[in-house]
Amino acid sequence: MAFENFYQTNSVENFKMFWFLWRLLGFRGFQNKYANIVHNLVLHVAISFWYPMHLTLGLLSLPNQGEIFKNLSITITCIVCSMKQLFLRWKIRQMHDIEMLFLELDASVESRQEYHFFTNGPRKHAQWITKLYCTCYMGANVAAITMVMLDSQRRLMYPAWFPFDWSSSSQVYWAVLMYQFMGVTTQIVQNLVNDAPAGVLLCLISGHVRLLGMRVSRIGHDSKKTENENLADLGKLFKLVEDTQSYVQLILYISGGLNICVAVVYLIFFVESLTAYLYYSAFILAITIEIYPSYYYGSSCQQEFNDLSYAIFCSNWLEQPKRFHKNMRIFVESTLPKVTMTAGGIVRMQIENFFAICKMAYSLFTLIRSIK
Repeated sequence: MAFENFYQTNSVENFKMFWFLWRLLGFRGFQNKYANIVHNLVLHVAISFWYPMHLTLGLLSLPNQGEIFKNLSITITCIVCSMKQLFLRWKIRQMHDIEMLFLELDASVESRQEYHFFTNGPRKHAQWITKLYCTCYMGANVAAITMVMLDSQRRLMYPAWFPFDWSSSSQVYWAVLMYQFMGVTTQIVQNLVNDAPAGVLLCLISGHVRLLGMRVSRIGHDSKKTENENLADLGKLFKLVEDTQSYVQLILYISGGLNICVAVVYLIFFVESLTAYLYYSAFILAITIEIYPSYYYGSSCQQEFNDLSYAIFCSNWLEQPKRFHKNMRIFVESTLPKVTMTAGGIVRMQIENFFAICKMAYSLFTLIRSIK
């Protein structure tokens, strides 16, 4: 028993940062109920609602195409971010069930080989995904504020509408600029906890499916659970993750191509300064990174499930008793149905659909260029 505990993995460790950020964003952040209500009210009125709104109102009053395209990409991003945050709040309680299933799967790890594979493979990759999101998102934010600071003229981070003249005094200007910076930083944090969990979850699931394949390919092992029970846990976990992330990923799929297209149009046709080039390049990279991991690990997860039916035949099954053969047939039949995660029950989360988003962005870009 001590041997098994020593080699037990810890998938839940990857979610600590997400829970910390979710609490900061008002997901049961305070013990006091009234403090929680005030926190949520201020955060969601001032940021989730008003921030996209003040950008949208500013967009409607812009005089030329260049300014419109400049503001459109960040406006779409903020509107979509608030929508994804709403759907995530609706499903957030399921994350506890997901963590419990991961703990059960972690307890099934029973050898040094499995432990080292998971610790140095999927778990490390999941940490890398989170760091990649943080770097790209915060990099785009730093580029945006740097662009404002280096400009010789006094201007906002993003064209927007305020019910007063923000250029009337230095104090008002800096207060407005601080609101925009803090607002977009909060939206970036919201986007991080909206988007990163899907890739992290799918990465860890694909790792646990591989571990199951490693176990069933060995003969004579003594596990806490049967392979069928582990497979049932994985299937339940997969469905929970799909239900939690489904609508968030559907919104991301619909908006991704449009957002990339708008940013590319502004970058090619309207950008005139080096800092603007750097910002919009970082912005396009951040949007791409926002989408890619979920679709890559969606494909990886499906492939690992497909490979399970072959894992049993890697064992010395011919010399096993009839009861083993009967259980083997049940296990193989349970792995035959295709396991594919979908966004909103419509879009399959596979790598080919990531390229479909890129194609959609290019098609929209071609259309806009022909009109221009």
